[in-house]
Amino acid sequence: MGLRPVIAIFVLLSAVLIFALTWSGRPGTNSAPVAVPGQSNLDAGFRTGMNDTSRDEAISAQIVVEDRGTIGLELYPKAAPVTVARINELCRAHFYDNLKVHAADADHIQFGDPDSANANAVDFADLGIGTHGSGTPLPIEGKLPAEALAVGIAHGATTPGDSQIFITRRPSLDWNGKYTIFGRVIAGKEVLAEIKVGDRIQGMSVVH
Repeated sequence: MGLRPVIAIFVLLSAVLIFALTWSGRPGTNSAPVAVPGQSNLDAGFRTGMNDTSRDEAISAQIVVEDRGTIGLELYPKAAPVTVARINELCRAHFYDNLKVHAADADHIQFGDPDSANANAVDFADLGIGTHGSGTPLPIEGKLPAEALAVGIAHGATTPGDSQIFITRRPSLDWNGKYTIFGRVIAGKEVLAEIKVGDRIQGMSVVH
């Protein structure tokens, strides 16, 4: 075989290799999106909530956790007006003072049961801690996604949301549309990471 056919074959193989690398779906190409466990086709609708005007006119709030530190929040009255108004009322009434965190796992923390204040963490299950509230039911509002550091209202399978607040530690996209997301953490992420069941909330306040 002469030199010219060898060169032609080499050029052809090089072209094929370059084409394969270009369309291999490596990072930076227009490859198909990777599926996220628990993510549905509805997620796109909730993701648009991150860029619309529902986060405009945010108000500031903070949670002080005993022996841990302070978590700074933004609350979104345009996204969840009834919820934010009620949380504001509860804060002004010092409802959250001395309540304890009754749930904490890799996904979230949760507090806001008024019966937790004088209960020991080891007795939470027996006392039904996590099933009580202020007595004012709240509707599910808005379409903000349950992204990491989202602040929302917890509710039971058959009971409406009330005073119990959760904060996500990581995205929980399968919660989209099931819970009202009315704020997010903007400071004190390291405090959130350290919170455990039984930690005491010194207070929660809204700062206009």
